[in-house]
Amino acid sequence: MTKILREQEPSWLADERFGVRPDLCLSLAKNGEPPRARCSLWWSGTPQASSMAEKTERLGLVGHFFCADADAGATLLEGAMNALRDAGCARVAGPMDGDTWHSYRLVTQSADEAPRFFLEPWNDRAPVEAFRRAGFEPWSRYSSSELELETPSSGARERRERIKRRLADRGVTLRELDRGRFAAELDRLHALSSEAFRQNFLYTPIDRSAFHRLYVPVKSLVDPRFVCLAERDGEAIGFVFALPDRLAPAGDRLVVKTLAVHPRCRQLGLGTVLVERVQEQARTAGCRTAIHALQYESNASLKITRRQSGRLIREYTLFHHRLADS
Repeated sequence: MTKILREQEPSWLADERFGVRPDLCLSLAKNGEPPRARCSLWWSGTPQASSMAEKTERLGLVGHFFCADADAGATLLEGAMNALRDAGCARVAGPMDGDTWHSYRLVTQSADEAPRFFLEPWNDRAPVEAFRRAGFEPWSRYSSSELELETPSSGARERRERIKRRLADRGVTLRELDRGRFAAELDRLHALSSEAFRQNFLYTPIDRSAFHRLYVPVKSLVDPRFVCLAERDGEAIGFVFALPDRLAPAGDRLVVKTLAVHPRCRQLGLGTVLVERVQEQARTAGCRTAIHALQYESNASLKITRRQSGRLIREYTLFHHRLADS
């Protein structure tokens, strides 16, 4: 008989590195066989949405979602919604592994010829169909685009130089990441991220130690040429974090993963200068293309992507379901 099992510490979650453990885990299994579907659930300390109406709701999250087929996934999601309703949640979102600092979203559209890139979330169609069959609808959308790293036109170079002069007049300097002081650099990035992302959709604060746990494991993969910090009066006011794409031929593609600018310093063109600087470094190093990865549908950074003629290669969706209406 197939049934939903409630688990506090399942073996399949044992190796996950989390600052906060899930409140509950569920699996759909039959007679001791491997699970046909599984997920984790959060209802304690979950993110809040942006509108005042939504801030009064308790949000439940479905994370670590796996299903062998859409029917099994939809059955498990029904059980997950029942558990979250019992916990007092009015809305459930997923997939999201606790917060937006960890894995979340599903690939919902993809260009056939575009291969997966490094650190990209990946899934087949079964999880997407499972969420839809269980009555979930899109809540937020994201995209990744690829662009050619060509020699900038004279007009683009002149525009960039004008912005750089304007930034210099305001005391802004740019530099590469110092890997010899990696922990101290992470502290600076954490402080800036906390300010830059505070108004982001479903933002949850993260403490310094949890931030270090996310980024220390990738230290060996970081090329300082592709991490640029902007500073003024000794304070970090912007950064771009990019990595070589380890899933592409060596040195062929750059993944621009994170761009952050302090709210006080927006509208100066700083984001454009940061992105163009690391892309120029990558082009000089032999990269042919760059990926602007996982951009939220209303991110200001999308203007940079469109200006540089980025080609859409992937779309992702975070789903939600109003439990009060079910």
